[in-house]
Amino acid sequence: MLAKEKGLTGKCVSERHYYASQSKLTAGEAARLLSRKTGSKMLAKDVKGLYLTHFGHEPEWHHSGFYQGAGGRTMGRTFFLSEEEVDVLAENYVAITKKMADDILRKENEERRKRETVVMGFYYTWESDYGGRYGRKQNYKVLHSYEGNELHMPDDFTPCDAETFEKVKAKEGKRYYGWDEPKIQEFQ
Repeated sequence: MLAKEKGLTGKCVSERHYYASQSKLTAGEAARLLSRKTGSKMLAKDVKGLYLTHFGHEPEWHHSGFYQGAGGRTMGRTFFLSEEEVDVLAENYVAITKKMADDILRKENEERRKRETVVMGFYYTWESDYGGRYGRKQNYKVLHSYEGNELHMPDDFTPCDAETFEKVKAKEGKRYYGWDEPKIQEFQ
């Protein structure tokens, strides 16, 4: 069902969006209110980040149509907050921003650690050809070795020691059919 906002914008929105807009503040309205209460300039996306950090989940949202984004058509979302939630965010603003800064610092340290940590091991990729019975397509896994930083580690990666890694490099390119896949026991 759609509810039409008469006189405001002429847009059609869902009934839930309409009812939420009657009793709650949008993220933009909450940002203006928080800016006044805290004394620092805020945007709607900042309110969403504050809410997520403090409450552990995103605020209530309702679908607000589609728009043309960088990756094609993107769904729009309007976030809604009650006045009580805005008051809680304003009261705990200093603690929340400190926690957000600590989280950013922790993520940067983790990324730096992963960039500096060198790992070695193996992984597999899915490939296919038409070498099956009667020229049918067949899928199989191909063994690859990886030595590099932990940040760019491939999916399905299995770490191993230097001796095992040399055995893996010797068998690189081996194909595995059906349920078979490379296991570390094969190289020890």
